[in-house]
Amino acid sequence: MPSVTCEIKRRETGAAAWLFWSLCSGSRAGHARGLLRVWPIWERLARRIWLTIPVDGATYGIFAMHLTRYHGTPFLLPDGTCIRAGDRVAELHVNGDVIVRLGSGGKWTLMTAATADLRAISAWTTRTPNAADVKAFYAITLLASATKRLGFTLRERPVNLLARLDRFFQAGLLALYSEAGFDRLSRGSTYGTFPREAWISRAELVRLYGYSSGR
Repeated sequence: MPSVTCEIKRRETGAAAWLFWSLCSGSRAGHARGLLRVWPIWERLARRIWLTIPVDGATYGIFAMHLTRYHGTPFLLPDGTCIRAGDRVAELHVNGDVIVRLGSGGKWTLMTAATADLRAISAWTTRTPNAADVKAFYAITLLASATKRLGFTLRERPVNLLARLDRFFQAGLLALYSEAGFDRLSRGSTYGTFPREAWISRAELVRLYGYSSGR
């Protein structure tokens, strides 16, 4: 692990967490080393526990979806959609193996692929009876800038134990699936942040990525 990254870990997470990350050194895109080998195992297990489904018709397969109900206080999205407790929503998960495969093409290759697959999700919402009552889509992410460019709205989360665990887990995934490895954690808007909720309403998704049979 480069010394600058070690110093970031030491300064930001404390001695115990820094020691943990040090034991993961040598990990790079798609190749876990040390204790980071646990991350892909937990990721696969989580997908079995919280059932995810692939996006029908997706060109790249970047996303998988988990259909669930919203539990929380009501809030309003910029297009006027109000999300209330009990509303059916879909949580988006990123497929790390696909990110590794596409990552060598740079961030714009990933953005192009994400745009294409969001178009497939838009098509799914309009053609699938099971999607008729899905009100919005959301993700928990460290990649704030990328999700904003894709049309999502960011919401802050309380900085509690769950948020700290999410940051720990997602930082590991970012280090594991990014071409830059651990150095990616110190770049751009990722450094020093907690994962945020990224939301987009079904109506806004269809407006931005609207599907027609001619596309």
